[in-house]
Amino acid sequence: LIVGDSDQLPSVSPGQVLADLLQIPLIPQTSMERIYRQSEESTIVTLASQIRQGVLPADFTQKKADRSYFEIASGHIPATIEKIIGAALRSGIPASDIQVLAPMYRGTAGIDAINQLMQDLLNPPQKDQLSFEAPKCFYRKGDKVIHLVNDAEVNVFNGDLGYITDLIPGKYTESKQDEIVIDFDGNEVIYPRNEWYKIRLAYAMSIHKSQGSEFPVVILPITSASKRMLERNLIYTAITRAKSKLILLGELQAFDYAVK
Repeated sequence: LIVGDSDQLPSVSPGQVLADLLQIPLIPQTSMERIYRQSEESTIVTLASQIRQGVLPADFTQKKADRSYFEIASGHIPATIEKIIGAALRSGIPASDIQVLAPMYRGTAGIDAINQLMQDLLNPPQKDQLSFEAPKCFYRKGDKVIHLVNDAEVNVFNGDLGYITDLIPGKYTESKQDEIVIDFDGNEVIYPRNEWYKIRLAYAMSIHKSQGSEFPVVILPITSASKRMLERNLIYTAITRAKSKLILLGELQAFDYAVK
């Protein structure tokens, strides 16, 4: 039994297995139409359906009960995200409900820059607090992180999200390396320094890595800076991750280019 959505992003490796299998008449198939992630009144569902058909609706930029759009130049996206998150926290939305999804790691509106911004906003350094320096960031207790590879031995897989619960200096560990302890929904995993390549900050994450996940609040920045990656299935995948609130920001022409 294979279950999937052929309108989402295909696998990173070559091939579009599900889409190709669906083209074979001899293979029995059925389409599931009932949606459980969003409510029946959700405009996110309507938007996703229109985008799947290659249409950017006339009301795309209009504010709805469960989605908003902000026209923002690429250079102003980090500051806008900071304002949006501040407003969300003041309204009572927990930080753990908020997920930024973006197409690229580099650039002012890229995943790396947004992660740094959000870490400073949601988990700022405290006086005398222990932190570990990694190649692209500092890790602190309480940080949200993503596991990047399949690791069946510890029951953690590509795309799993967790939170750092402890940092242990190498002088106290059996491995003699600095170690990070991460809780993946009750499953605590220890990462010695030589395994830190398996993780990265996840306040913002790639749309590819978000497949299979859902988040109460999704913030989606899209600009022409990531034009080479903009395709309909990318936007469709990102939008359908949002369960309750979807905040779109960036350049309308970039969204239009991707959808059409």
